[in-house]
Amino acid sequence: MATYKVLAWREIPTQIQATDDTGAVVKRPMPKWFMQEVSRITMREGLAGTDAYLDEFAWSATAERAGTAAEVTEAVNAELCARFGRTAEGRRIATPGSPATADEEA
Repeated sequence: MATYKVLAWREIPTQIQATDDTGAVVKRPMPKWFMQEVSRITMREGLAGTDAYLDEFAWSATAERAGTAAEVTEAVNAELCARFGRTAEGRRIATPGSPATADEEA
């Protein structure tokens, strides 16, 4: 078993941290496109480099699931990418009936 939590800026996940029964701790940043989205929003809202920007970061409640710390961080990463409709590489996940886009084919 492992416990994990997710650091997010507003609702955008940026890092996963998990600790398992052996005491192993794994910290994994989310794929770069998550931080690119955070940067896009902060620039648009004029928050870059401000305390208001930093104040938006918060850890989720700690949750528990089966697996090692490494397995849990990988699984949570995949789930969060899917929730945002993209692969870890940033490609859009095609949904049945949706037209392919250029970045999906790349």
